[in-house]
Amino acid sequence: MNLEVSGFFAPAGIYDVDSKGLTLIHSSEDSFFELWRGERAGRFRLFKCLKQEFRGSLLHETMLQKEFEIGFPLRHPGIRETYAYVQMDSLGNCIEMEWVDGITLDDYLAGRALDEDSFRKLAGELCDAVSYLHSHQILHRDIKPSNILITHQGHFAKIIDFSLADSDAHVLLKQAAGTRSFAAPEVLAGKEASQSSDLYSLAKVFSKMTKRHRRVLERCMSADPSSRYADAASLEAALLKKKSGWIWLLSVAILAIAGGIFWTGTHQKPQAEASLPLRDSTTGPVARDTVFIEVPKEAPRQIQPKEDAVQDADIDAIFQQATELFD
Repeated sequence: MNLEVSGFFAPAGIYDVDSKGLTLIHSSEDSFFELWRGERAGRFRLFKCLKQEFRGSLLHETMLQKEFEIGFPLRHPGIRETYAYVQMDSLGNCIEMEWVDGITLDDYLAGRALDEDSFRKLAGELCDAVSYLHSHQILHRDIKPSNILITHQGHFAKIIDFSLADSDAHVLLKQAAGTRSFAAPEVLAGKEASQSSDLYSLAKVFSKMTKRHRRVLERCMSADPSSRYADAASLEAALLKKKSGWIWLLSVAILAIAGGIFWTGTHQKPQAEASLPLRDSTTGPVARDTVFIEVPKEAPRQIQPKEDAVQDADIDAIFQQATELFD
């Protein structure tokens, strides 16, 4: 069984066109569904329907209907829009959806290194979309690179495929679901999914996009759901604040240098007195232009207690903390 197959996309150029002008986009052995592209009111539309052998099946028709009901009210630039539930002579019941001109995140990442600015842009868009879903009491339950589209124009991210999604309003098809290689441990154990499960999958996707932000992503992929971030907004904040790390590091470096100077100044030996000649009757006559200076006695210099000074260990700890900002 191919654990990565979602049943939505195929390489460009593998198309069949039926007599009514519909273009078959994807159909695979691992999916109950087919995707067709057609026109409506002068615009491209995507039509999702059941394969012919599953049409009329109560279970599979319920899956299609549930996906429509979950997707229809969603209006967010990072989520594919759902327009209508229609019946077509050649396809049966269909979900009419937005046609997105783009490629999957899998294809977008193939053979390229994602720079930090691109990662931050896409990560911010995806976190915002997931936060929107959760605010509507909806779980996607199958977040993975093949269920994310990157548009050709502007390289914007869009979450697609709500065939396994769930909401608080539905009572059917509540069992654990997802893609094994991206599902959270609790889901794989058959437990009920949660917003934390979606965050685990999202962090797993991010780990495929970047080698940075290791500490943030490891926390979000913790086996213990309570150890993960509370919500997608918190995950986004943890990821995007990293760009200010150079400012923090500079501030810490200045503090450490200042502390080092203070430490040196409070522990250095008193300097020798000025080397001007003093009047001494035992040395005999002195030159006419010699200046005699009476040097007052000075109280011994008080050295600050060690605990009042910045310690070397403190400076090392500060630098260690600054270094962790870039993990």
